[in-house]
Amino acid sequence: MTLRIVNVTEDTRNVLVTTAIGKTYLQDWEEFSLPSWQKYAEKYKLGIVCVAEDLLEKDDPHYKNGSWQKLLAPQAVLDEFPQVERFCLLDTDIQIGPFAPNIFADAPEGVYSVVSQLKGLPFPLDEVLRRMAFFRNHFY
Repeated sequence: MTLRIVNVTEDTRNVLVTTAIGKTYLQDWEEFSLPSWQKYAEKYKLGIVCVAEDLLEKDDPHYKNGSWQKLLAPQAVLDEFPQVERFCLLDTDIQIGPFAPNIFADAPEGVYSVVSQLKGLPFPLDEVLRRMAFFRNHFY
Protein backbone atom coordinates (compact mmCIF):
# COMPACT_ATOMS: atom_id res chain seq x y z
CA MET A 1 0.00 0.00 0.00
CA THR A 2 1.28 3.44 -0.88
CA LEU A 3 0.28 6.46 1.15
CA ARG A 4 1.07 9.93 -0.16
CA ILE A 5 1.67 11.84 3.08
CA VAL A 6 1.74 15.62 3.50
CA ASN A 7 2.21 17.53 6.78
CA VAL A 8 1.72 14.53 9.09
CA THR A 9 3.95 14.70 12.15
CA GLU A 10 3.94 13.17 15.62
CA ASP A 11 1.71 16.06 16.74
CA THR A 12 -0.88 15.70 13.96
CA ARG A 13 -4.33 14.85 15.34
CA ASN A 14 -6.58 15.77 12.38
CA VAL A 15 -6.11 14.70 8.77
CA LEU A 16 -7.75 15.14 5.40
CA VAL A 17 -7.96 11.74 3.69
CA THR A 18 -8.68 10.73 0.11
CA THR A 19 -8.06 7.90 -2.31
CA ALA A 20 -6.49 8.46 -5.71
CA ILE A 21 -5.94 4.92 -6.89
CA GLY A 22 -4.40 4.79 -10.32
CA LYS A 23 -1.78 6.95 -11.98
CA THR A 24 -4.25 9.32 -13.66
CA TYR A 25 -6.31 9.92 -10.51
CA LEU A 26 -3.17 10.55 -8.46
CA GLN A 27 -1.67 12.93 -11.01
CA ASP A 28 -4.92 14.88 -11.36
CA TRP A 29 -5.30 15.18 -7.59
CA GLU A 30 -1.70 16.31 -7.13
CA GLU A 31 -1.92 18.85 -9.94
CA PHE A 32 -5.41 20.28 -9.47
CA SER A 33 -6.54 19.72 -5.89
CA LEU A 34 -3.51 19.22 -3.67
CA PRO A 35 -2.34 22.87 -3.82
CA SER A 36 -5.60 24.14 -2.26
CA TRP A 37 -5.53 21.28 0.29
CA GLN A 38 -1.97 22.19 1.31
CA LYS A 39 -2.86 25.83 1.95
CA TYR A 40 -5.89 24.76 3.98
CA ALA A 41 -3.89 22.17 5.94
CA GLU A 42 -1.13 24.66 6.73
CA LYS A 43 -3.67 27.23 7.90
CA TYR A 44 -5.31 24.82 10.37
CA LYS A 45 -2.33 22.54 11.13
CA LEU A 46 -3.88 19.48 9.47
CA GLY A 47 -2.25 16.49 7.85
CA ILE A 48 -3.08 15.15 4.41
CA VAL A 49 -3.01 11.48 3.46
CA CYS A 50 -3.84 10.11 0.04
CA VAL A 51 -4.16 6.36 -0.49
CA ALA A 52 -2.53 5.78 -3.88
CA GLU A 53 -2.92 2.00 -4.19
CA ASP A 54 -5.67 -0.51 -3.44
CA LEU A 55 -6.14 -1.28 0.23
CA LEU A 56 -7.64 -4.66 -0.67
CA GLU A 57 -6.33 -7.18 -3.16
CA LYS A 58 -8.50 -7.60 -6.25
CA ASP A 59 -9.10 -11.26 -5.37
CA ASP A 60 -10.42 -10.31 -1.90
CA PRO A 61 -14.14 -11.15 -1.72
CA HIS A 62 -14.76 -7.68 -0.21
CA TYR A 63 -12.86 -5.83 -2.95
CA LYS A 64 -14.47 -2.62 -4.23
CA ASN A 65 -13.11 0.14 -6.43
CA GLY A 66 -11.09 3.06 -5.04
CA SER A 67 -14.03 5.31 -4.24
CA TRP A 68 -15.39 2.66 -1.83
CA GLN A 69 -11.96 1.92 -0.43
CA LYS A 70 -11.91 5.48 0.90
CA LEU A 71 -14.00 4.10 3.76
CA LEU A 72 -11.07 1.85 4.69
CA ALA A 73 -8.54 4.67 4.52
CA PRO A 74 -8.87 5.87 8.15
CA GLN A 75 -7.71 2.47 9.41
CA ALA A 76 -4.77 2.55 7.00
CA VAL A 77 -3.84 5.98 8.36
CA LEU A 78 -4.18 4.80 11.97
CA ASP A 79 -1.93 1.83 11.24
CA GLU A 80 0.75 4.28 10.11
CA PHE A 81 -0.03 7.18 12.49
CA PRO A 82 -1.73 5.98 15.70
CA GLN A 83 -1.78 9.51 17.17
CA VAL A 84 -4.37 10.70 14.61
CA GLU A 85 -7.76 11.19 16.23
CA ARG A 86 -10.04 12.60 13.51
CA PHE A 87 -10.46 12.22 9.76
CA CYS A 88 -12.18 14.17 7.04
CA LEU A 89 -12.81 12.00 3.97
CA LEU A 90 -12.83 14.03 0.77
CA ASP A 91 -13.20 13.24 -2.91
CA THR A 92 -10.10 13.97 -4.99
CA ASP A 93 -11.83 16.62 -7.08
CA ILE A 94 -12.65 18.86 -4.11
CA GLN A 95 -11.16 22.34 -4.26
CA ILE A 96 -10.87 23.93 -0.83
CA GLY A 97 -11.55 27.64 -0.85
CA PRO A 98 -9.14 30.05 0.84
CA PHE A 99 -11.84 31.24 3.26
CA ALA A 100 -13.14 27.78 4.19
CA PRO A 101 -13.47 27.34 7.96
CA ASN A 102 -11.70 24.54 9.80
CA ILE A 103 -13.88 21.49 9.19
CA PHE A 104 -12.82 20.03 12.54
CA ALA A 105 -13.69 23.13 14.60
CA ASP A 106 -17.46 22.63 14.63
CA ALA A 107 -17.65 18.86 14.28
CA PRO A 108 -18.34 17.23 17.66
CA GLU A 109 -15.80 14.63 18.72
CA GLY A 110 -16.87 11.02 18.85
CA VAL A 111 -19.50 11.26 16.13
CA TYR A 112 -19.68 10.86 12.38
CA SER A 113 -20.65 14.02 10.55
CA VAL A 114 -21.69 14.85 7.03
CA VAL A 115 -21.23 18.31 5.58
CA SER A 116 -23.99 19.68 3.39
CA GLN A 117 -22.94 20.82 -0.03
CA LEU A 118 -25.90 23.20 -0.07
CA LYS A 119 -25.99 24.86 3.35
CA GLY A 120 -24.09 28.13 3.61
CA LEU A 121 -23.50 28.68 -0.10
CA PRO A 122 -22.28 32.21 -0.87
CA PHE A 123 -24.46 32.39 -4.01
CA PRO A 124 -27.84 31.03 -5.15
CA LEU A 125 -27.74 27.28 -5.88
CA ASP A 126 -28.37 27.61 -9.63
CA GLU A 127 -25.46 30.04 -9.94
CA VAL A 128 -23.17 27.74 -7.95
CA LEU A 129 -24.09 24.77 -10.13
CA ARG A 130 -23.39 26.75 -13.31
CA ARG A 131 -20.02 27.89 -11.96
CA MET A 132 -19.10 24.37 -10.87
CA ALA A 133 -19.93 22.99 -14.31
CA PHE A 134 -17.90 25.73 -16.00
CA PHE A 135 -14.83 25.25 -13.83
CA ARG A 136 -15.03 21.45 -13.99
CA ASN A 137 -15.13 21.56 -17.79
CA HIS A 138 -12.52 24.28 -17.98
CA PHE A 139 -9.92 22.81 -15.61
CA TYR A 140 -10.54 19.04 -15.65
